[in-house]
Amino acid sequence: MTDERTFAVRIAFFNALGTLTALGGATYMDSRLTSHVVYGSREYPLGYWICLASPAVFVLTWVSFAKLKSRYARIIAPGVILGGAGLLS
Repeated sequence: MTDERTFAVRIAFFNALGTLTALGGATYMDSRLTSHVVYGSREYPLGYWICLASPAVFVLTWVSFAKLKSRYARIIAPGVILGGAGLLS
């Protein structure tokens, strides 16, 4: 039982880390990029606030592993949660 809990926490952590890396990287790097001639630096004023979605992704992934009983649902749920966070951002 503890192996399942540990696995659920690890998957939730990596899902939240992926969200934070994708959103935070784009928000931080695009605002400091000056070498692109056509676009220049682009700023996202709400980007850092959207990065706060990563704890929600962690909790949703962790809860989905705790509540879902089907193996296939557990396989699909983290991808759906991560894709949903990407679409909302």
